[in-house]
Amino acid sequence: MDETGPGELMDLSSRRPTRKLVRFDPTVSTGMLLQIGVLISGGVMAYGTYQADRAVQKMQVDIINRDVVEVKANLKEMQQSLVMVNQTLAVIQSRQQQQQSQAPR
Repeated sequence: MDETGPGELMDLSSRRPTRKLVRFDPTVSTGMLLQIGVLISGGVMAYGTYQADRAVQKMQVDIINRDVVEVKANLKEMQQSLVMVNQTLAVIQSRQQQQQSQAPR
């Protein structure tokens, strides 16, 4: 190796020529065609899987929405029943108060 000091520049022409690790080869081989085919088919399969998952998710959302509508309808019925029970209880309490006020002391 060259002995250079801290302030001296190293002569780059004296270095060994470096080998290129990657060479460009303009020819198309069967392996390249297979790789491209696998890449394209992988993309198509991924898209198909995405569409299938999306369809399943849409069905699940529709089922949940239908269930929510049913729960809301049941809740409305329960609220109406509760109002009727409250009205009946009020009538019973008023009759009981009338009977207590009419009873002899």
